[in-house]
Amino acid sequence: MIKRKSKALLCAIASIGFINSIEIIHANAYNNSFSDTKGHWAEAEISKFNDLGYISGYEDKTFKPNNSVTRAEFVKILNNVFGLTKSSGIVFTDTENHWAKNEIDIAVTNGVAQGDGMGNFEPEKPITRQEAAKMIANYLKISDTNHDKIVKFPDYNQVANWAINEFEAVIERGYIKGDDLGMLSPRANMTRAEAVVMLGRI
Repeated sequence: MIKRKSKALLCAIASIGFINSIEIIHANAYNNSFSDTKGHWAEAEISKFNDLGYISGYEDKTFKPNNSVTRAEFVKILNNVFGLTKSSGIVFTDTENHWAKNEIDIAVTNGVAQGDGMGNFEPEKPITRQEAAKMIANYLKISDTNHDKIVKFPDYNQVANWAINEFEAVIERGYIKGDDLGMLSPRANMTRAEAVVMLGRI
């Protein structure tokens, strides 16, 4: 009886050791490969997205986390995260020779993004927080006309009418939060780091 208990105890200890080993491996699974993200508030999320192949940096091994993310860059990351591949050959006047032509086609085909109504997509234009919220909501097919969450922010009235229902839905689910000052800043440009963190919350 004593031998059986001893054996069971050893197995339990071994199991705990194995679980702890897995936790350590998991914690160290994502290695920071960018030279300018160490110590950054979004370092862990950026490293994870990089290892998963969702994002890529620049030739100088930087990620430039505080730079604005363009509309083209954002849809490419979004496509990667959600595995969107369906396309239909959609081309805008300003995307025909653009590096993200196919990614933009995919995003528009899947109802995530759209052009400016004049035949342009404006791929190099920085994406605003409300534009990003709109694209996320379009993909998730969420919208909320009860603006009980968004009105808690002092600058909620700066959200455009075309994005307010979607912004409410995204806020309610915790995908977008206020900034350090407790503001939504809907018309502010989203940074590359913010884009990664927001998409990582979904």
